[in-house]
Amino acid sequence: MVTEGKRIVFNAAFIFNIVAFLLLLIAFGSPYWVVSWPRVYNSFKMIGLWEMCFAGLVLEFEPGMKAYHGCWWVLAPEYWPIRKYLMPGWFIATQVIVTACFVAQFVVCCIMLHLWLRYLYEKKRYGGTRRPSLFLTQTTTILTFASAVLMPMILVLFGVEVYTDILWMPNMHLNYLSWSYGLAVVSAFFSVFATIALVNYTLIIRQEFREPISKMAPVNVKDSAL
Repeated sequence: MVTEGKRIVFNAAFIFNIVAFLLLLIAFGSPYWVVSWPRVYNSFKMIGLWEMCFAGLVLEFEPGMKAYHGCWWVLAPEYWPIRKYLMPGWFIATQVIVTACFVAQFVVCCIMLHLWLRYLYEKKRYGGTRRPSLFLTQTTTILTFASAVLMPMILVLFGVEVYTDILWMPNMHLNYLSWSYGLAVVSAFFSVFATIALVNYTLIIRQEFREPISKMAPVNVKDSAL
């Protein structure tokens, strides 16, 4: 019964992490974090973490008074003259932290897939009595916890600064936070759920390591190395 409950907790954490990663993957690559209302003309159209779209954006402080049209990568040479305006500190912080969380979630999903496949193999070979890797389990817990803490913090900062930074996009009252930002928020919630499940799973594994080794199947060095 304990083993069955342990697998349920692990599977729940695995599913939560996969969902969180997939949602963040879509949000990470899509340019719909902030969007202009479609029925109102605005020189700003949409923006994501890595792509910005304009329809004749002209900045008064720029010496050349150049009009920017179309969608471009945020680091494209086209935006060099106004990069400091387009990417204030809070925007860069969002890019860095979301990227770090994205990488962390990818690593977690890879590790948990490895643990899941290893469990299936050892269940067939040893009857599912062998102990999982405590190091890998704790690593996934720490990375997921970090993502669950950092993502909500940076998303709140982004949502607040979008509407309060008067030096950023013009006519911000004509724009709104769109579905890409919403997917990032939902991803953060799933990271929290995954953290809760992984913390409980790690506690179970740590308790197993306190039990006598005689209760477990024999382990040789080659099979147990990780």
